[in-house]
Amino acid sequence: MRKVVMFPELQKAKFRSSGRKNSLFSQGVFAQPDHKFLHFVIRSMLKKPIIIFSLAALAFTAMALPKFASAHEEQVIRIGDKDYLFVIGSLNEPVIVDDKTGIDLRVFLSDPSNPSDPKAPFAKPATGLDKTIKAEISAGDKKQVFDLAPAYANPGAYIAVFFPTVKAALAYRLFGTIDNVPVDLNFVCDPAGHTHNEEVEDKSIVRISDKVTRKMKAGAFGCPLEKADLGFPEKSSSLYDIRQKTSELNYFAILSLIVGLIGAIAGIGAWMKSKKRI
Repeated sequence: MRKVVMFPELQKAKFRSSGRKNSLFSQGVFAQPDHKFLHFVIRSMLKKPIIIFSLAALAFTAMALPKFASAHEEQVIRIGDKDYLFVIGSLNEPVIVDDKTGIDLRVFLSDPSNPSDPKAPFAKPATGLDKTIKAEISAGDKKQVFDLAPAYANPGAYIAVFFPTVKAALAYRLFGTIDNVPVDLNFVCDPAGHTHNEEVEDKSIVRISDKVTRKMKAGAFGCPLEKADLGFPEKSSSLYDIRQKTSELNYFAILSLIVGLIGAIAGIGAWMKSKKRI
C-alpha cells in the first residue's frame, strides 16, 4: 500500500499501484484509487453542491457566449456568385470622444451551410481587401476617406484608426471592388448601443446593386459617448469644447481690449480739449 499526497484533505486516501514495475502506475505517477478514496470524493461533492452548480453554470455560460464581442454588426452579403460575412464595429469600445478608436472590420467567405457563422467548417477569411476597397467615415456633413490596414496576425481583419472629436452618429462606408464586382456598403452606429440580440437575424432580402444583395443583418455597434460622462477622477471636457470656450474667451478679451482702447482715446481727446481751453 502506498500513500499519495495531493491536498491536505486527501492525505489519508490510500492508493494501490499496479504490479508492473516499469509502468507509470508502479512509479506512483498515476495511482489507482481504492473504494475508500472514491467514496471520499463523492461524499465531498455531495456535501458541497455549490461545486457542481458552479461547473454547470460555467458550462452554460460558455455555450451562451455570442460569436463575437458585443457591439458589432453582422451582414451576409452576396457579391457576384459568393456569399460574404461582414462583421463591423469600432475599436476600443465603448467609443469615447478624444479616445483612439477606428473601424474594426472582419470579412469571411461564408460557409454555404451556415453563412452567418465565421467558425463554420468551410468559412474562410477574405484576405487582400485592403488593396481593393477603402473606408469613408462620416459624421453629419463631415466626411473623410481612410485606407484599410490588415490587422496583425488576423487574416480577413482590417482596421482604420481615427480619433472622434465630438459626440456624433458615425457612418462607415466601404467602397471599391470585391472579386472585380463594384461594392458600396454602408453601416451606421446605433445611439442606443448594442441593444439587439445577435441571435435575432433580419433575413429580409435587400438589393444593393445588380450584383450585390444583402441576405442577413444582425447586431449593432454604438456611437461615441461624451468624454465628460466618463471622466475620472475629475470630469473633463473634450478638446473641441475646450477650443470653443477658449475662442469665446479670446473673443471677449479682444472685445474688451477694443472697448478699453476706445475709452482711453475718448478720455485723451477730452483731456486735450480741456487743456486748450485753459
